[in-house]
Amino acid sequence: MVRDVDGDGDVDLVTDRLIRNTTHSPPDGGRRRQIGAGSPGTGGLVPTLGADGPFRVGESAELRIRGGVSGANGLLTIFRVGESAHALSGNGMLTATPERILTQIPFTLSGAAGAAGTGSWTLPYTVGGHFAGQTRRYVAEIYDTGGVNGVVRSNSLLITYGP
Repeated sequence: MVRDVDGDGDVDLVTDRLIRNTTHSPPDGGRRRQIGAGSPGTGGLVPTLGADGPFRVGESAELRIRGGVSGANGLLTIFRVGESAHALSGNGMLTATPERILTQIPFTLSGAAGAAGTGSWTLPYTVGGHFAGQTRRYVAEIYDTGGVNGVVRSNSLLITYGP
């Protein structure tokens, strides 16, 4: 069976065998956690924000958005999460302290314009030394006439970077 079982936006192979593999995810490799459900847009589809690591200094990582309207523009917002800000409310928002916006990255989903659920965007990056020990929250907003007020939102993604 082939499907996205871990919610990171890519297809996974599912079998009846469990293979424990820590080669790519050692304890200091960082971690990611998807939070919240996002909001639906054209065709009732919700875009998914996912990532692939390992999330440690010097390694190649990747952020992915899948399932939006092809050709739509959007904005990826990256927040710095403080040490005291790890308490999550039921809707996936951080509640302890305000988060600081680090940057916002504009993007355009690939594919033939207007096709519901087929748009995607990928941002490969190398984890810099300044990421070590930090937690960042990522969220994508996509301009989609099928969404409430013309905007849909992905799930939130928390990534804690290892040394």
